[in-house]
Amino acid sequence: MSQHKILIVDDEENILRALRRLFIETDYVVSVETSPKRALKLLEKEKFSLIISDQKMPEMTGIEMLKIAKKIQPDAIRIVLSGYAEVGIIISAINEGEIYKFITKPWDDDNMLLEVKKALEYYELKTEKEALMKRIEEQNKQLKRFNEELEKKVEEKTRELKLAYSEKVLLTEQLKEKVEELKGRDIILQHLLSIHSLDETLKVTLKVINNILKIKKAVIYIKDYKDNFLEAKSGIGTDEEPKKSGKIELNNEDNDIVKVFKSGKIIKNDEDNYLLQPIKKDQKSLGVIEIVSNEKITEGFIEKLSGFTSLAAIAINDSIINENLPEIQSKIEEILGEI
Repeated sequence: MSQHKILIVDDEENILRALRRLFIETDYVVSVETSPKRALKLLEKEKFSLIISDQKMPEMTGIEMLKIAKKIQPDAIRIVLSGYAEVGIIISAINEGEIYKFITKPWDDDNMLLEVKKALEYYELKTEKEALMKRIEEQNKQLKRFNEELEKKVEEKTRELKLAYSEKVLLTEQLKEKVEELKGRDIILQHLLSIHSLDETLKVTLKVINNILKIKKAVIYIKDYKDNFLEAKSGIGTDEEPKKSGKIELNNEDNDIVKVFKSGKIIKNDEDNYLLQPIKKDQKSLGVIEIVSNEKITEGFIEKLSGFTSLAAIAINDSIINENLPEIQSKIEEILGEI
C-alpha cells in the first residue's frame, strides 16, 4: 500500500506544530490547515487516509467539518481532538458512525501514535476487504460466462472444461473463506470502535474465532502486570468459568502456557488438534490463547488465528494503558505543580 497521507485541522498554530513534530519520524505524509473550510477544499483535490480535527474551531466544530469530509472522502478515517467537557457529544458522534475515535487534549504522545497506527491499520483492512469483494464479483462473472461456454462445448471438451471449472470453483471458495475471515476481523474492529470492557471484547473475539475456525474449546490467558502470573480471562466451550481455573505463576517454567508466553513461540501436540499461541503486540507477549480444535490445525488455521488475536492484543494493550492512566496523570500533575 502507498504511503499514508494525514490531514490535521486545528485553528491553533502551536497544536499543528506539535503534531507535525510528533509525526516527523514516521513514514506518514502530513498536511495541516488552520481553517476547516480550506481543509474541505483540500479534500476535494487530494486523497487522505486519515483526518484529525480539533473540535472547537471558529468556522465550525470538528464534528461538523468531519460530517462534510465523510461525504467528500467516505473511506478516510476521522479522529476528533477534544476536551473532557465534550466527551458526551463525541461519543454520540462515534456511535452514529461519523467519526472513528476521539482523543482528549492534552494528549499523550505515545498514545497518539498508537491510535493513529490503529486507525491506519483499520483503513488498510477496509481497503483490502473492498478489493477482495470486487475480485469475487469479477470471479463470479467469469464463472457465469464459463458455465455458458461449458454447456455449448461439453461434448468435445468435457475433460478440459471440467478441470478448469474445478480450478475456478476452488479459487472462488478460497476467496469466500478469505472474505469470511475479513468479516470476522471487521466484527472485532467495529467492536473496538465503541466503548467496551476488555472482558466483552475478548468474548466477541472468541465468538468470531469459534464461528470461523469451528473450534471445540478456547481460553485466553492474560498477564497480570501488578502480580507475576497469567490469569484465564475468557473462554468458550469450557465446562466452567475460566477464572475458576486459577492463576498460573510465571516462575512455573514447566508449564507450557508459561513457556509460550515467555518464548513467543507456539506449541502444538502430536495430533495437531491442540495449540498454544502467544498473543503479541509489537513483538511483546501480552497473553496466550489455548485452542482445542475439532479438526487438524494447519498453517492456514494458525495464520487466521493470528489475525484475530492481533486485534485482541490491541484491546489488551489499551486496557494496560488505561490502567496506567491515573499514574501517568498523577505524574503530569506533579510536574506541572513544580513549574
